[in-house]
Amino acid sequence: EGSDIDINMGEGKESHGKLVRVGNPNRALWKRSIWHASQSMNKILTSSSTTSSSSSSTTVRDVENKIMASGSIVYEAAITSILADDVTTAMKNPILNRNWLDLVWLYYKGKQSRFMEELYSRHNTARRNLISNADRFPPEGTMFETEEKEQLACTEDI
Repeated sequence: EGSDIDINMGEGKESHGKLVRVGNPNRALWKRSIWHASQSMNKILTSSSTTSSSSSSTTVRDVENKIMASGSIVYEAAITSILADDVTTAMKNPILNRNWLDLVWLYYKGKQSRFMEELYSRHNTARRNLISNADRFPPEGTMFETEEKEQLACTEDI
């Protein structure tokens, strides 16, 4: 999340104690927003693909035709589902499920992201518990506890 670092640390220069804020203190809120965008784009993608497909068996040619017919929405849906760590939605995307290697990458990317979300959540919980008046004045980056819990609940099955 957002933390202070010494910009001169590790460079062999004299440190002047100048601290720079790094990270996104609104990460949990951004993550939930991109998750909802991913879900919305997937609904658009599935509704456009169900109206254009009439047979139950799909071939490589059918998938390619769906991608061409849907335009850029299939790529946007793929990007937002990856950014949101929405593995289930990403695996349904025709761009991302062309071969097994893509699916394995999605799975392990989801595992890694889930681990990082748990780490951020524990860190923020510790920061909230450390400060006595965190209810009134939460430390920067810890004010979206509800969104953190929602993201963890959504990625629980990974």
